[in-house]
Amino acid sequence: MAKKNPGEKATAFHEAGHAVAAYGLGIKLKKATIVPDLKNEYRGAVETVPPKRFRADYDMTTRKRTIIEKQVMMSFAGGIAAKKYTGRFNRFGAGEDHRQAVKLADCVTGSPEETEAYIKWLWIRTDTFVEVNWKIIELVAAELLAKKTLSYFEIESVIQGYYRSFSHTPLTEK
Repeated sequence: MAKKNPGEKATAFHEAGHAVAAYGLGIKLKKATIVPDLKNEYRGAVETVPPKRFRADYDMTTRKRTIIEKQVMMSFAGGIAAKKYTGRFNRFGAGEDHRQAVKLADCVTGSPEETEAYIKWLWIRTDTFVEVNWKIIELVAAELLAKKTLSYFEIESVIQGYYRSFSHTPLTEK
């Protein structure tokens, strides 16, 4: 009999937050998994397709700023979703996500104060996104717990199934 992972549910909500944000923000998604990778020291992961011809640190355009904002929000969504589920923020679990978000935000800002304000604004936007899409995150988390790994098409099927059953507006940030 396989050992139960006590943090598996929180990990499922964390990865579901990333996956739903990626889908809703138009980030190309490959898969989400809660299968731990002990070699790389993570409990789960969401794999996305990197944007074509994109260097965050070079030649800032509106398109690149938008890509960075979406990536930062996707990074934040995992920790915010896990916090909503558990009632506490897991700095260890979301630490690398936060570091990556700050690194990206630094590419579009001119000072530490601006970076801090930009990060705070994107955090608030992401918190709202998670709140508005919480039922979908719950459904994706449940499917992750059942199957451990979901392809893009399986994630899309869960999300689209939600909308078909309730006649809701398509998934977007508020």
